[in-house]
Amino acid sequence: MHLVVAAFTLLACSGTETPAPATLPEVPAAAAPAAPAAAPGPMFTVVSVVSGDAACYVELTAADGVATTYSSDYELCPGGSKDATPLIGKSVAATFETVTVQSPECQGDPACTKTVEAKGVATLTP
Repeated sequence: MHLVVAAFTLLACSGTETPAPATLPEVPAAAAPAAPAAAPGPMFTVVSVVSGDAACYVELTAADGVATTYSSDYELCPGGSKDATPLIGKSVAATFETVTVQSPECQGDPACTKTVEAKGVATLTP
């Protein structure tokens, strides 16, 4: 211990410059708090989920009793990874997105490449 103090005193009194203190790495600013979860979409009752020629068709009834059939990707159809058939007759929150589906002009012809954009069901959450 005495040797360390003596070495420090010798350096301090020798007239040489003392080295600059080491700089500490900057600490990143605190992350902003996570945004609140999105509010669930409007509530609907699932009437049917049918696999069609151009898309999966999901019929939903709104709270006002109006039924509307929407296109969706085939993942919501029977056998899809998000199969919505267990939700038939149940109340769900729905989210929507623009989907590209085969044009009605194609009349279900799988060789037809004409498409249209439509409001489609993205998710159904009980």
